[in-house]
Amino acid sequence: MSTKPNKKLIDIPTEIHFLITLHLSLNDLFSLLLTCQTLSSVAHQQLYSELHFGVSRNVFENRGMTLPRPLGVGDDFHIRINPEKTSRLLETINSGKEKGFNVMDSLRYTRSLVIHEFLFHFSLNGRYRYHARFKEISLTFGRMVENGELPGLRRVFLNLQDVVSQDIEKLREALEKRFESDPDTSVSVALRLTASALNREFRPEYSLLSRINPGILTHLDVQFSIRNVWADGLEREAEKLGLTTETGNAKPEIEHLIKTLSRAPRLKVLRLESLLRNSASNPQYEIFDIEIIRKELERLQTTILGLEKLETLVACGVIFHHSWFIIPPPSVRILSFTGPFSGVWYEEFAKQPLIGVEDLTIEYFDDRCGDWENSDGWGLDLEEVAVEGLKGFRFGGYDGPEGWVDGLIEKNKGLKVVRGDIGVGKMHAAGWRFCCTGGGDEYWLRRNSDKL
Repeated sequence: MSTKPNKKLIDIPTEIHFLITLHLSLNDLFSLLLTCQTLSSVAHQQLYSELHFGVSRNVFENRGMTLPRPLGVGDDFHIRINPEKTSRLLETINSGKEKGFNVMDSLRYTRSLVIHEFLFHFSLNGRYRYHARFKEISLTFGRMVENGELPGLRRVFLNLQDVVSQDIEKLREALEKRFESDPDTSVSVALRLTASALNREFRPEYSLLSRINPGILTHLDVQFSIRNVWADGLEREAEKLGLTTETGNAKPEIEHLIKTLSRAPRLKVLRLESLLRNSASNPQYEIFDIEIIRKELERLQTTILGLEKLETLVACGVIFHHSWFIIPPPSVRILSFTGPFSGVWYEEFAKQPLIGVEDLTIEYFDDRCGDWENSDGWGLDLEEVAVEGLKGFRFGGYDGPEGWVDGLIEKNKGLKVVRGDIGVGKMHAAGWRFCCTGGGDEYWLRRNSDKL
């Protein structure tokens, strides 16, 4: 490290130093740490601004929340943290010192805490077991949150996948106390998991409702798998759980999702993802009459409409049924659907004004499910749609019913950006120009709009 401070840099306020290093890469920060005495402390603070435990993956990218950049702390500042590096990071934090730097001072600038799925694995009996360090992480950061040692903390992201361990309780309790003492706190808590963790019947020892209070969540990303064909001798297991061969696990999953969402009034981002994408070729699923679960879906719809702070709603795959259209609450600005959808779904979409929605994405993937189409194709003409007030629109996949894209673009005069495969001549004639970025992003822009 340089032994002579840079006099010109010394004259600059510390706040400006922090802004200078804010957008530097990890390599640049590390170089600054080793070569510039004046900015070394600020560089160390930036390195500690985002703490990742686990494998770094952008699991919330384009899903309503941008995951903080990966950060490793150790001899090589590696971009991925494995269990060994996690141990070293925890030891460094608990000791409070690292090569002459005051770690506790740098932790005051920590904005994001990210815990990934590497912290658990399958045991020999097929059950999930959490890595031993998970409890230590929960205890360490639970204590720090409780003692006010992380005043800059703004984001907590938990990628717990399929199970919720009791070891998380210390961190959960600390976050709950923080929300109780400051109901208007700006801390965002994001959780990503599969729906079996919502359901006691499926995995009794692991239940979201017994481990995490949904009331502290601002972002929830739920994955679930819908099945109603019980192959491989699982019929008896299904009977024990009260699952019918017609609706399968749809009803209990809906019930537990209702319980969770009804206790999550702070939610700003909700992402529902079904692992069922192509039911025509899925041996575990057969299409059933939506009327069988109509009452449950209506209750779930009422619960979703009650999420008054929700700003982003994303639905991917078959959300309990191909014909169910989720109506967003008026607070939602970003709305995204990825099919497959039935003709009934499109008809319901055409009726909904979607008040408040500014950015809409509809991607339809045709898996030829059931008798959705007649001999004349979809048999639908949806040139008249109710939605208006859109500023951005993206569509993709197969075309779906006739007219709906043209009708939507015509209805929404305030649209500035359209992404999707549409007739070039028609768009040019309507006053749109084609744009392509250096990164390959293609879109249509209204001629009177200079930028996105």
